[in-house]
Amino acid sequence: MSDPASRATEAAVLARLRCPACGGPLRESLPLGGEGRATCADCSAGYTQAGGIWRLLTDAERRRYAPFLESYRPLRQGDGWERDDSAYYLRLPHVPGDDPTAGIWRIRRRSLARLDRVAGPGAGRWALDLGAGNGWLSRHLSERGFAVIALDLNVGGADSLEGAQVFLNHGAWFGRVQASMDRLPLAAGAFALCTCSGALHYADLPATLAEIERVLEPGGLFVCTDSPVYTDPAAGAAMVAEQQARLRTALGRDPHWPGGRGFLVAGSLVAALGHAGFAVQMLANEHPLGPLRRQVSRLRHPSGREQARFPVVVGRKSAPAAT
Repeated sequence: MSDPASRATEAAVLARLRCPACGGPLRESLPLGGEGRATCADCSAGYTQAGGIWRLLTDAERRRYAPFLESYRPLRQGDGWERDDSAYYLRLPHVPGDDPTAGIWRIRRRSLARLDRVAGPGAGRWALDLGAGNGWLSRHLSERGFAVIALDLNVGGADSLEGAQVFLNHGAWFGRVQASMDRLPLAAGAFALCTCSGALHYADLPATLAEIERVLEPGGLFVCTDSPVYTDPAAGAAMVAEQQARLRTALGRDPHWPGGRGFLVAGSLVAALGHAGFAVQMLANEHPLGPLRRQVSRLRHPSGREQARFPVVVGRKSAPAAT
């Protein structure tokens, strides 16, 4: 990215980044453009931009997340998420009806329609896409006019921030950052919108919500979609146990997760958002027959447990009182 407009965009991303060790601002020390380097103005720690991705994990975080990162890609490959066909990613969130992930993408398309109505057009505002994965949602936000930073732990393979290059090659643009959601290396008040699709249930909820609140501007929106939500914690725990058993059989070992319980509890989520400083709405996100289908699934399930819902959860950061 050597033209002036591209460098200006890269510089705007860097201006929103902070040192993951001390929180100080980062200053360019080698030219930006996919393989740059920045240094913390406060503690002099150095960080690289490799393959277009800012690598903003501390040494302690790299050790903490190493087991997860070692097991995550084989897990995603085994579940059919990683594809060799770039056209597959460019069509997302649309997949053929017989695709093994079609049911999940139906939920995500409904979530996306809700998100668009809630967030409105980007108009140059900044958005943060947490747990961005391959960047499909970041691409969509970019096309809606947002300036976007996509953040995730996983940077290996097509189903990761590395794979998001396919969208950049086809006209979208967004910054990419490898970092932890519960310690965001980002400036306070830097974003109008924060999204988290299918990832919040794997986060340290209180720490992550506090960080999201910190990096949003006053009145900014947090929109959580595509995470399994239960009213009964026992039902969520049973789902996770079933999933762990399936993955143990498939992988030959227990998978590692970066944190969280693997599900969300509606009442606890609303309370945690309120405690973090958000006014909360939980929007239903089901097909009209969804409640009936969940009841049938519950009756057919061997345990008879509650089935997950996938609402769109909207939190608005409080704005300062007018004087």
